[in-house]
Amino acid sequence: MFVGKMKNSKITAWMRTFEPWVIEGKPEKTMAGAVKVYIKLFYSPPKYLLRKIHKCKTIVKTTKPDCDNAVKVILDLFTKNGYWLDDSQVWSITIEKYWSIEPSVQVLFTQTNTQ
Repeated sequence: MFVGKMKNSKITAWMRTFEPWVIEGKPEKTMAGAVKVYIKLFYSPPKYLLRKIHKCKTIVKTTKPDCDNAVKVILDLFTKNGYWLDDSQVWSITIEKYWSIEPSVQVLFTQTNTQ
């Protein structure tokens, strides 16, 4: 389990907020094979971007948190809640960060047939 950044109070608070949805969406069966993960993170924008976001709905976010730190926290939550046996099963990850009027997290899993 990733420990370094999880001590950060913002990340810990975010995990407590996100985990109920992770638990609610848990699949009936734990994924046992290779898993492909696609993640979209939508963050609340700073005030100076509000007018621009109202026009185009989302804007690519190039500020912190870094994608690699976000992925670690998200994968750890799904591992902890039994989506798969171990996050080493994840063979492909796509992550995108956006500023958006409606903050949210979208995660799509695809179990890959490795035979």
